[in-house]
Amino acid sequence: MRMALGRGREARRDAAYAALTDGDVAGRLGAVYALVELADEWLGEVSLPVGVRRGHVQGVIDRLCAYLRSPLSTAADNRPAGESAGAQGRIQQAIVEEIHRRVQHPVASAEGASLAGTWSGFAFNFSGAVFVCTVNFTGSRWEHEVDFSDCIFMRDALFSCSTFAGTANFTRSTYRALADFSESLYQDAAYFGGCTWGGAVNFSGCTFRAGAYFLGCRYGADTVFTGCFFAGTVVMMYSAYRGAFTVTGCTFAGDADLSSSAYYGSASLRGCVFLADAWLGGGSWGGRTVFSGSVFEGAADFSGAAYLADAIFTDAVFVNCAPSLRGCVFSPYSVQEFTRTPEQEHPIVLEGGLPVGSHLLTPGQLTRLAKLRQKVTQRREQLADKPAGSASHRRAARRLEQAHEAFARWAHGLATD
Repeated sequence: MRMALGRGREARRDAAYAALTDGDVAGRLGAVYALVELADEWLGEVSLPVGVRRGHVQGVIDRLCAYLRSPLSTAADNRPAGESAGAQGRIQQAIVEEIHRRVQHPVASAEGASLAGTWSGFAFNFSGAVFVCTVNFTGSRWEHEVDFSDCIFMRDALFSCSTFAGTANFTRSTYRALADFSESLYQDAAYFGGCTWGGAVNFSGCTFRAGAYFLGCRYGADTVFTGCFFAGTVVMMYSAYRGAFTVTGCTFAGDADLSSSAYYGSASLRGCVFLADAWLGGGSWGGRTVFSGSVFEGAADFSGAAYLADAIFTDAVFVNCAPSLRGCVFSPYSVQEFTRTPEQEHPIVLEGGLPVGSHLLTPGQLTRLAKLRQKVTQRREQLADKPAGSASHRRAARRLEQAHEAFARWAHGLATD
């Protein structure tokens, strides 16, 4: 009897695999639901050894993930060959929803953490998938490594209130809309290097218990890391921020490297605590930049940075050594505040109202700054006038990117002139 049941499930599985590959839209949707039903049956089949049950379920998960990774059409609008984006989105949505139901528990823990679902203990490889649907994994728990590297998220990517017990790999992915990772727990290393973020990005309230790597990212809108705790090394260097950058009330227990980045909008690093070394130099800060009330217990290196708008260091505390601002450049038409608390033992050393070794922009540099800002504003207005998704919109986006890059190259060269 048990053998007959096994053969019956395997026959149903093979039929579903075939329909998922070769069927029409309705057939593929049916195959998705048939496969998850089979996986649930195998999980509940206590007469089978645990390893056998898990092997069957992992096979189903691998096939569903493989479908999500299957190549789409080379058409510019990312539609699959011979099929509308809406039809492809329906199938993707079904797979994402069924996985989501099984990597979360219907009831949260008393502490509000996400609990394991029936599929949380399996491996998931979504690498290279192009998601034309909204991806909602809010409140999920992933017990093993999860791979979302090289993905494209055409719509919102929602991962808030989730727990990543293994390595979280999101490297080189592209987010065209909102990316919400807020209030999540990363128990192992989190890799987001090389990502492109087109919409707002929210990592507020996250806990990173190992390294957090955001090397070489491009952020097209506002980016928020408010209230995060970083237990390990943090790497955010060589990145570009088009919108506001907000990293307030965070604790960095390990070394934090935010150097050599371009900040085009405002940047707020208020009320942060850096327990180890912090590197914040070598970049350009194009909008109002605030470090007020932050505490630096290790070395604080701001050297070689260009502050092209207000630079506020009011009541920043340097516990063990004075910070370095050598080679920094400031705008004579902006506000610089370096006031300190009376008990400050290692203040910013000033000479002529500026940190020792720094200087103001020259009249010629100010003229160049105004022209570069005007070009960026002009390109941004041109982009806003183009229909989203059109060829003219893509050309305008490239021209805006070129204007931003020209601005960043010039600003980076200021400290070495």
